[in-house]
Amino acid sequence: MKLTRSLAACGLALVLLGSVTSPALAGPTYAFGPDGDGVGRVFGTVAPGAATPQATLGDGSVAYNGGLVYSSAASRFFAIGNDGQGNSSLVSFTAAAPGTFTLNQSLATGGFTGGLAVNGTTLYAVSTDFTGASFLYSMDLTGGSLSLLGSLSGALYTGLAYDADDGLLYGIAADASGVGRSVRRISWSGGVSDTELFQLGDGSVAFNGGLAYDDQADLFKVIANDGSAASTLMSFDLTGSSSLTALGASFGFGYLNAGLAIGPGGGTGGGGGGGGSSVPEPATPALLLALAIAWAGARRKTSAP
Repeated sequence: MKLTRSLAACGLALVLLGSVTSPALAGPTYAFGPDGDGVGRVFGTVAPGAATPQATLGDGSVAYNGGLVYSSAASRFFAIGNDGQGNSSLVSFTAAAPGTFTLNQSLATGGFTGGLAVNGTTLYAVSTDFTGASFLYSMDLTGGSLSLLGSLSGALYTGLAYDADDGLLYGIAADASGVGRSVRRISWSGGVSDTELFQLGDGSVAFNGGLAYDDQADLFKVIANDGSAASTLMSFDLTGSSSLTALGASFGFGYLNAGLAIGPGGGTGGGGGGGGSSVPEPATPALLLALAIAWAGARRKTSAP
């Protein structure tokens, strides 16, 4: 009976050990960088101190500078491109073959350079007209038409993300001097409204490379560019401007394309997060001790005369 109890305790400890997992980890971060002519069409991963190109989209007549997201619902990246006349188009591609893209639809109003976000099967995008006024639109991933939700008080948006935790959109817009650093909360229930929460930095750096929400770490990631167009990955949370943190050294130059996405491998797909995946967490000391005691007890009982 004692042996049975000891073995049962050992088994319970093993079960507890096997059930301990850490939260899903965020996947790689993706963005569009410039080609040799400065056109934003080189897709790849970006990380502190390093950028890894994966594919170059198109023939150079379109810059993918209107936003980038990954949809776990569709298992595809979506990006907005703009030609020299300001005509906008929505394209999509898989993580496995980013160089082979599908033209989903032309966006009739044009001027979609303010960022792209996703919630489930709905995309949100910001269009800016020639006066600098910005407007929020939505469209369905299944091929629905473009719908105007309303105008935004913030001007010259340079990033957009969906926060799956509170169900709201967040964006980066220009400050009074035209520098993209105004963090804004956007709601559209009962009409579109956007409110400035705080401003990032001191104005010497523009946060115009895109915005993504990391739902595992509960923070936003953003690409900042200094006066020489050196691009750096940074993060912040909603506690305020003091939370702004550089995640490492500059990873390249010219990532000015209002598009940053967390791809497959982590997150939930809201605002660019990828599919979640849990990894085993190292066993806690308490569980290891329980396992050791149970095993030692079983050994003593079996060796007793």
